[in-house]
Amino acid sequence: MKLKIKLTVIIIVMMVAIVAAISVILLTRASALQVEAAQENLDNMTGLYANDLKARYEVYLDTINTLSQIMNGYQSVDPAVRRTRYTEMIQSVMESNPNFVGIYTVWQPGVIDGRDAELAGTPETDSSGNFITWVSRDAGPLERRAYTDWQNALRQIRNVPAFNSPVAGKVAGKDTFVANITVPIIPDGTDRIVGLIGINIDLAVSQKTIEDLKPYGTGRALLISNDGTVAAHYDASKRGKDVEEVVLAIVGRHGVDMIADALKTGQSRVFSNACRICDVYPFYVGKSPSPWALMSSMMESTVLENVHQLTRFTIILAIAAIVAAAIVIFFVASSIAKPIVKVALNLKDISEGEGDLTRQISIKSKDEIGDLARYFNQTLEKIRALVATIKKQSIVWRRSAIQDTNK
Repeated sequence: MKLKIKLTVIIIVMMVAIVAAISVILLTRASALQVEAAQENLDNMTGLYANDLKARYEVYLDTINTLSQIMNGYQSVDPAVRRTRYTEMIQSVMESNPNFVGIYTVWQPGVIDGRDAELAGTPETDSSGNFITWVSRDAGPLERRAYTDWQNALRQIRNVPAFNSPVAGKVAGKDTFVANITVPIIPDGTDRIVGLIGINIDLAVSQKTIEDLKPYGTGRALLISNDGTVAAHYDASKRGKDVEEVVLAIVGRHGVDMIADALKTGQSRVFSNACRICDVYPFYVGKSPSPWALMSSMMESTVLENVHQLTRFTIILAIAAIVAAAIVIFFVASSIAKPIVKVALNLKDISEGEGDLTRQISIKSKDEIGDLARYFNQTLEKIRALVATIKKQSIVWRRSAIQDTNK
């Protein structure tokens, strides 16, 4: 391989290795920084939407907190009008809030007014006369009736507000999912729970929020209740299912564990799994002991699209730079190798016996190549001088020999 080609190849290989190493390091770091920034942005955005949902639900909570505080003083109200007054109060709240699905109150048997046996079987009671009134618009217009799930409600009662898991229901005759917020009724001056008041929340609005939440334009979101039930999902058919069943194939076991940990600790969790960035952001409604959580996710490829564009641009630019450098290096290597080639040709000519010792290499530089040419010329001069001396001595020896012969 000729020297100029060898020099060109060596330098280009070194350039490619250096450029590739620097590019890989820079692009890897850029990707890491982009992912970190995306995780932070996703957590901020998810938190913003989660707090919006929280504020929306706390409007409902504030309403039943007010009703609960009124009912806590039930003993100061004439027993003959307690049921009527509380039912009319609930209906008035429902009439002034058309977005409310329903409000109900459930009392421990025989507590509210001691008239259970007298009112047994009447509207808004059960067969024993227990006060379990419910004002609802699940069928469309407002109607008053007994809250049929009262026994289960009393079993789950707590001394703090509770935001309960969603269940399938109807609002204005249409299928939807409904969640309940309940607040205990505790008579003034006591710590004894005598009943509860609850409100039905239509999660259709939350479903619309989830469907509209698309991080980076292509991301997805879902709302998870405190027991891991999917309350809202970008695919409405997934509502009411266990979150593990819904997301396991997407985020893997690690992702499911992160969701469970977020619901347990109430702390947000950001993680990456299967080329997807996910964020689970828990939020508490009032003093509810267990949170709900908003989860959002997006593909890393979407986040890294700018880095991928930069990578493509870097590759094209590097190729162009290497090609240009190769051309320049080739000509530079040619100029470096040219005097060396001339020296080699002259030495070849001399070694083959027909060399012209009068030839000179022109000196055009003051570097090592120039030194090589200068010393080569000096060497040829010495060789010429030596040859000339030898010729002279040969002539002298020849003449001397002839003279000796003639004698």
